[in-house]
Amino acid sequence: MSWCMAIEWTCRRRSLALLDWADSHHSLSPSPPTRPPIQCVYEGPSEISLPAAMARLLEQAAIEPGDIERIIVNRGPGSYTGIRIALAAVQGFAAASTNLQIGIGSTLDCLSVRAGKLSEKIGAVGVYAQRGEVMVEWLSGTPEKWNPEDPLVSIEELVPFLRQSGSKLAGPDMEERLPGDVYCPLTPEAIDLPAAPTKWIGADELFRVEPLYVREQEFIRAPKPRFSGLAEC
Repeated sequence: MSWCMAIEWTCRRRSLALLDWADSHHSLSPSPPTRPPIQCVYEGPSEISLPAAMARLLEQAAIEPGDIERIIVNRGPGSYTGIRIALAAVQGFAAASTNLQIGIGSTLDCLSVRAGKLSEKIGAVGVYAQRGEVMVEWLSGTPEKWNPEDPLVSIEELVPFLRQSGSKLAGPDMEERLPGDVYCPLTPEAIDLPAAPTKWIGADELFRVEPLYVREQEFIRAPKPRFSGLAEC
């Protein structure tokens, strides 16, 4: 059995999952899973640390850390602290393992997988990006009125568009920002990460992975100082 652990630690509803990679990766196979997946969910503030939650999950499955061949971690966007905790936990796990494959997933891809299982008409998934904007991933292609290279959409423009199209946006923690007729509460879950697009890297590359931000960081370049009477170096 090829065990895969998935970690979703980007929002208030956090989760860990343990799956047989062969079953999760070939989800269209008609044969039943060799072993049902296990998922642990933590709602809101919790005293349990991520390493302790990982140990509890392994104990529940009655397997050892060395039995894990793959780990998939969500790098966001989402809680910066949660993502940093998840990446650090994977680094610690990888340091004690050999030939561990590490997968890097994203919140929007995970949400897209979950949205596909809903009965409601979901036009897009997204996460709140502050400043009255949502980072959006359209499920059927970017509408003509928006630039496909820019995922940030203002709520002021988004709401009437969703109403006109008769669809909803699905995503976490936006109940107070979007009206119910165009919003479907949906959180990413670890159990869906293996079915989403994943970038695979080696353990030696993990230190280069940064949280995925909803906005590119803006840097202000200071003007070069001038000193009267002194030669420039």
